[in-house]
Amino acid sequence: MDKRADKISRLKFIDIAKGIGILLVVMGHSIPDASTFQTISNESFAFVHKIIYSFHMPLFFFISGFLAKTIFDSSQKLQLIRKKISRLLVPYFFIGICYLPLKILLAQFANKPYELGEFWKILIGINPDGELWFLYALFLVSAAAIIFGNRINNLGLIFAAILAVIDLQTFFSPIKFLWFNFFFVFGLYCRKNFPNFIEETNSKAALAYLAAFAVGNYFNLLFVSAATGIVLCLWISWKISQTNSTAVKIFEVLGLFSMDIYILSDMIKIPCRIVFWNHFHLYTPTFWICFTASVVGSVILSKFIIRKSKILSKFILGLK
Repeated sequence: MDKRADKISRLKFIDIAKGIGILLVVMGHSIPDASTFQTISNESFAFVHKIIYSFHMPLFFFISGFLAKTIFDSSQKLQLIRKKISRLLVPYFFIGICYLPLKILLAQFANKPYELGEFWKILIGINPDGELWFLYALFLVSAAAIIFGNRINNLGLIFAAILAVIDLQTFFSPIKFLWFNFFFVFGLYCRKNFPNFIEETNSKAALAYLAAFAVGNYFNLLFVSAATGIVLCLWISWKISQTNSTAVKIFEVLGLFSMDIYILSDMIKIPCRIVFWNHFHLYTPTFWICFTASVVGSVILSKFIIRKSKILSKFILGLK
C-alpha cells in the first residue's frame, strides 16, 4: 500500500470508528428510562446500556487525542487554545443558553427536572442540555494537552492514570474530566509511539481483547473494559475500512457528522420521547423512534440547514 492510499485508509478507519461510536452514544441516550434515578426496567436494554457505557465515551476522547498531533508540532499554544474555544465552548454555551427555556418549560416531562438556580453550573460543565458535558470536558483535556503536550511519555501516561483513579474515587470533578483525560493522553501516547498498532493487531489478539473486555465488564474493571473496548472498536473499524461494502460509506458519513449528531440529537429525541414514552408508554418503539429520528434527523438538519449558514455553523457546531 502506497503512502497516499494508506493515508486515505487511515481517514476511513478513524471516521468509521467515530460513526460507530456516535451510533452507540445515541443508542444509549434513546433508552426511555436510561437517565432516570431508577434502574433501566428492561433487562436486555440494561445489558446493552452497560456494554455501551463501559467504553463509548473513552473511545471519543482516545480518538480526539490520537488525532491531536498538532499539539506536538506547534508552538502557538494560545492560537490552538483559541481554536478549541471556538470549536467546543462556543456551541457548549450557545446551545445551553438556548436550551434553558425549553428545559424549564418541559420540566414535567424531564427524567431529571431542571431548576433555574442551577444555571450557574454551566460554568463547571453541567449544562442545561446535560449531554453537552463532553464539549466542556474535551476543551479542558485539550487545553491541558496543548500546554503540557511535550510531556506525553511513559511517566506522563502513568501520572494521567493516577489522576483518573483519584477522579473516579472522589468528587473532585462532577463530569470526571480527569478520568477521560487519561484516554485523551493515551490516544496522544499511541499516536506518538505506536501509530500503526491497530493495523498490526491480528485476529488472535482481537479475541484476547474481546475476552478481556468481557472480564472487565463482568467484574466492573473500568480501565480494562474501556481500554479493550476502544481497541476492539478501532480494530473492527479498520477491518470495515478494508472492504468495499456499503457500511464503509454509511459509517464514514456518520463519522463526519458525529459532532453534529451529538449536539443536535437531544433536541430531536426529547419530543419523540415525550410523545411515545411519556404519553403512550411504548418502551421499545420509543427507543427505535428516538434512535432513528436522532441520527437521521440530525444529519439532515445539519447538512441542509445548519452547515449552509455561517452563523449557525459557528454557534451551533463551532465551525468557521
